[in-house]
Amino acid sequence: MASIKDFKAARKLGPGYFIREQMEIRGWVQEELADILGISVKHLSSILQDKQSLSIDIAKRLSKVFAGTSPHYWLHIDNDYSLWLEHGGNEEIDSLSAKALIYSRMPIRDMFKRDGSLRQMMSTNFQKRLKNTGILIN
Repeated sequence: MASIKDFKAARKLGPGYFIREQMEIRGWVQEELADILGISVKHLSSILQDKQSLSIDIAKRLSKVFAGTSPHYWLHIDNDYSLWLEHGGNEEIDSLSAKALIYSRMPIRDMFKRDGSLRQMMSTNFQKRLKNTGILIN
């Protein structure tokens, strides 16, 4: 049975989504929020599109503009989104997990000593090879 750790979000929402949500509640447009925050519309637009990470200063400003939120809230959303992006697009993480599983279940050190070709096989393409043989199943 799969644990909750095995499931991944299909789409993680960045701070831009939550800022737009707050703007909608208040009936504000980008120009108004940019003016309130004291930043350019272009800068706000890049934040709303999750192209620009939040600085501590912007997180502080957002917490003052949107009562009931804290700088920690905004920075947490931004950091969580950045980590999700990094992990979601990084096949190397999955490869590392596969290697760790193999090392934990097989006498790899002894196999390296006996056969030098094993080291070459343990490359970044190793996970793809395992999937093709049916040994590794997502």
